[in-house]
Amino acid sequence: MDQDRTVDFALDHTGVPPFEGTVFISPRLIDGSDSSSLMNVTYAGRGMREFWDRRAERWVTIEAYVFDVRYGWGTVEFQVNPEFGSTDAARAEVDTYAPALGRLPAFLMTNAREVEISALDAVFQGNEAGIIHIYTGSGEELIRNGYLEETLLHEAGHASLDRHHKNSAGWRQAQDTDGVFISQYARDHPDREDVAESILPWFAVRQRPERLTDADRSAILTAIPNRLEYFDRQGFVN
Repeated sequence: MDQDRTVDFALDHTGVPPFEGTVFISPRLIDGSDSSSLMNVTYAGRGMREFWDRRAERWVTIEAYVFDVRYGWGTVEFQVNPEFGSTDAARAEVDTYAPALGRLPAFLMTNAREVEISALDAVFQGNEAGIIHIYTGSGEELIRNGYLEETLLHEAGHASLDRHHKNSAGWRQAQDTDGVFISQYARDHPDREDVAESILPWFAVRQRPERLTDADRSAILTAIPNRLEYFDRQGFVN
C-alpha cells in the first residue's frame, strides 16, 4: 500500500473452544502458598456410609473411617474407604486433601456436605447432592503436577453450583449469546459440564488475573463474556 487507509471490520470468534479442559489452564491459579480456611480435623470413629463404588459403578454401604473437618465457612464430613486399613492411614489421606479444599472460595462450598476418599486411579467426581469423590491414584498425579486445587474447584462447581444454575434461563441465554464453549469438554457435555468448566476461568480472570498468561486471559474474555457476566451477577465472594 502506498498510503494509509482506514478500514472498518468486525472480528468473529472461530467457534473453536480455546482449551481442552479448564482444570489444566494453569497450576498457579491456586497453590500451596495460598491460605486455607481449614481449622481442625476430628476423628469421629467408624460409621456405615453409602459410598460410590467406581469399580462397580454403584452405591454400596461400607464401614468408613469418618472425620469431621471444620473450615471457616462450615464443616464437611470426610469419609475414607476402609481399604486404607487403619485410622492412621485414613487420617493421612484427610490431611493430604483437607487443606487443599480449604483453599477454594467459600461460595463453592455452600452445598458441599461430604468428601469420599477411595484408593483408586480414577478421575475425581462431584455431584449435585453435595458429594466430592476423591481417588488417590489420580490425586497423587494431580499433586505432582500442581492441579489438585483446580480439580477440586471444578468438582465443587458441580456440588454447589449445578443445581442452581445449569438449567436456569439466565445461564441458557448466556450460552446462546456467547455461541462458544470455553473447552472441548464443555462443548462435548454442554448440559453436564459447562458450569463447572466455566467457573474456574471466571475465578481466574476476576480474582487471579495476574496468574494467567496474557493469551489465556484474552482467550477467556473473548470466548465466554456473557457467561462471565452471568457469574458476576451472582454476587459470589470468597
